[in-house]
Amino acid sequence: MNTPLNYSLHEVASTVETPVAFALSNDEFVAEQVMEEGNPYQAGHYPEELIYPGVFLVESVLNALRCYFITQKDRRVKLAEIESARFMSPGHPGSAFRITATVHELDEKGWRVRATCTAGENKLATVVLRVVMDDTGEHTW
Repeated sequence: MNTPLNYSLHEVASTVETPVAFALSNDEFVAEQVMEEGNPYQAGHYPEELIYPGVFLVESVLNALRCYFITQKDRRVKLAEIESARFMSPGHPGSAFRITATVHELDEKGWRVRATCTAGENKLATVVLRVVMDDTGEHTW
């Protein structure tokens, strides 16, 4: 695996920890993260079985993408649209998962990102986001 893209998104309010991202090429990256335990939102779906909410997976993809853009392209981006999010299998708190993503430039200020989240052999989700350059300096969702 390549060297981690060491960048903290501490200035961005987020419900999830920043994943550890790795650049694979100019338009691909991989990120790894552990589904943190103890968040009160995890008990909302099934009281007997805690699951990692799908929106946390989407947020993890966005955080990894921000890390990738800051370290690899020296640009800040913000979410413009969630084009699609499909959840196939539940993730469980305490388990590790991987984000594999491809970045496609739409124009000089916009990109489409296709990401897959997996935990071992289980595909958790596929997510397609459209992001735009953040000229404001503010990190809004």
